[in-house]
Amino acid sequence: MLAITTGMDALDAPLDMARQVGLVGLAAAAGLAVVALIVGRLPGGRRLVPLPAAGLALAAASMIAITVAEGPERTGSRQAVGVAAAALGGLVATWLPWPVRPLLVLPGALLTIDSMGLDDRSEVIVPTAVVAAVLAALVGQADRVHAATAAGPPLLLASIVGMYITIPETGQILPILVVAVPIALVGGPVRLARLGAAGSAASLALLASIVAEGGQPRAASIVGGLASLGVLALDPVARWLADRLRGWSAAPPPASWRSPAMVRLVALHLAVVLVASRVAGLREGLKQSTAIAGLTAVVALFALLAFNRDMERGEPHR
Repeated sequence: MLAITTGMDALDAPLDMARQVGLVGLAAAAGLAVVALIVGRLPGGRRLVPLPAAGLALAAASMIAITVAEGPERTGSRQAVGVAAAALGGLVATWLPWPVRPLLVLPGALLTIDSMGLDDRSEVIVPTAVVAAVLAALVGQADRVHAATAAGPPLLLASIVGMYITIPETGQILPILVVAVPIALVGGPVRLARLGAAGSAASLALLASIVAEGGQPRAASIVGGLASLGVLALDPVARWLADRLRGWSAAPPPASWRSPAMVRLVALHLAVVLVASRVAGLREGLKQSTAIAGLTAVVALFALLAFNRDMERGEPHR
C-alpha cells in the first residue's frame, strides 16, 4: 500500500508542475491581452496595437516557468540582469543605425548565456552571444515590418518548437514552449500584441542561453536551434537585398493572415525550422550542421527574394 501511495505521489508531482507552468503562461497571456485592449482604447495619442510587449511577456513568464519547473537554483539574478540588459539594449537600438543594434544587445546576451555556467567560454559562450545579438536585431526588425499581422509571436513559437526537438536536454526549453503557446495566440490572427524590439532582444538572449546549455551534449544542436529562427531572421536580409537589386523591390508586408503572401511566408518558415532542427541540428559534426544551416538560409533567401519579385510584377497583396 505504501508503494502504491508513493507511486501516486511521484505521478502527481510532474502533473502539478505542468499545471503550474501552464497557469504561468495563461496568466502572462491574459495580462498581455488586457493591457493591449486597454491601450488600444485610450482616447487620443498614438495607438500601440498590436502592443509591442509580447516578447517581454514571454521572457518574464519563461523565467518564472523555469523556476517553477526546475527550482530557483536554475535561474538567478545574473540571468535576470542579463535579460533586462538585452531588453534595454534592444529598445535603445531602435533609434540607431542597424549595424549598431547588435552591439547594444551583446552585453546582455553575454551575461545571460554566461549565467548558465557553461564550460567553454571561448568556443560556446562568446560565439553564441554574438549570434544571438545579431539574431535579436534581425527578429526585432522582422517583427516591426510585420507589425500589422503581429506575425512575430506565432512564428517565434514555431522556432521554439524547432529548438525543443533538436537540443538533447529539454528541461528548460519545455517550460518556455508551454508559456509561449498562449502568448503566441495573443499575437497572430488576433493581432493584440507583437514581440517588440525590447522583447525580441530579451527573448533571444534567454532562448540562446537555453539552447547553448541544452545543446552541450551535441554542439550541432546549438546551430540547429538558433537556425530555427528561420524567416524571422532572414526576412529583413531579403528585404535589404531586394531594395538594392536592380529591377527588384521589397514587397509591402502582408496585411492579412489569409493573404497568399502570408501563407507562403509561414510555409517557408516551417520548412526552414524543420530542416534546421531535424537535419542540421542532428548532425554529429559542427561543420556539417553549419554548412546545412547556411545552405538552407541561402535557399530561403532566394525564396524570399522570389516572393518580393512576384509582388513587384503585380500580384494582389491583401
